[in-house]
Amino acid sequence: MNNDLMKRYSWLINTIKQSGESGLSYKEICTEWAKNKISDNKKYPLRTFHNHRKDILNELGVNIICNNVTNKYFIEKPKGRANKSNASKWQLFSLSVNNFISSYRNIQKRVSFDTSGIETQLTEFAAIIQQGDIINFKYSEFAYNNAEPYGIRFSGDGWTLLCRFEGEVYKFFNLGKIGEIELCDRQFIFPNGLDMEELFATALSADSDLYKEPKKEKKKAVKKVAESTEKPNKKQKSAAEKEETMDVKPQAKAQSKVKSKPKEVADDNQMALF
Repeated sequence: MNNDLMKRYSWLINTIKQSGESGLSYKEICTEWAKNKISDNKKYPLRTFHNHRKDILNELGVNIICNNVTNKYFIEKPKGRANKSNASKWQLFSLSVNNFISSYRNIQKRVSFDTSGIETQLTEFAAIIQQGDIINFKYSEFAYNNAEPYGIRFSGDGWTLLCRFEGEVYKFFNLGKIGEIELCDRQFIFPNGLDMEELFATALSADSDLYKEPKKEKKKAVKKVAESTEKPNKKQKSAAEKEETMDVKPQAKAQSKVKSKPKEVADDNQMALF
C-alpha cells in the first residue's frame, strides 16, 4: 500500500477519533485537513473523502459512519474482530505514532524508542514458527521444554510469544525476557484453519500469570509453640478457683431441678392410682 495514502488514512482516523462520539462534519474535517501539512495546501474533495472511508473499511476494518441527524462522522465501535491484514494494521500503527510525534515537534528529542535486539528476535522466531520447530528456552531464570511456538502478538505491553505445551496448555512469554533458545530435533504440525485471533484471546484470559515468572514453592515454616513451665502464683490460683466454682454452681442447681421433677411426677401418679 502507498505510504502517502496510509498517512492520509492514519490522519483521517485519528482526527475523527479525537472528536469522540460527537464526531465531525465534512466541513470541520476539511478545516482540520487545511491545518495539517499532509494536505500539501490542497483541498479535500468530498469524493476523495468517501473513497478514503471505503478503503479504510476494506483495508483496515475501521468503519467511519455518518450520523444522519447531525451529519457528522464518527468511528463505529467494532462489533467483532476485523479479519484484516495484520501488516496493514502494523503499518497504520507505525504511521499513527510517527504522526503523533511529528505534531509535537518541541518534544521529539525527548521521545526515545529502544528496539535493540527485538528485530533480531522477531526474525528468529518468525523463522522458527514458519518451520514448526519445537524448542527449549530459558525465560528469566526458568527453563521451558518442548514448547510449540504458535504465534507472535503485539499489544500495549510489547511483543509476546504464544506457545503450546503438552496437555493443551497455552502460555504467553514476553519476547524481551526470552534467553537462550535450543532447537529440538522434532517439529509440530500447526492445525489448519485455526483462528489465531480467537486463540490469542482465549489464551490471554486463561493465562492469568501473563508476563510473571512462575512462583517458587515456599515451604511452610512449622512454628513450635513452647509450653509455659511457670507455675501460677497464689493470686492467679485463687482467681481460677473462683471462676471454676462460679461455673459449677449453676450446673449443680440445674441438675437438682432435673432430679426433683421426676419425683413430683411419680407422686402424682401414685396419688392417681389410689
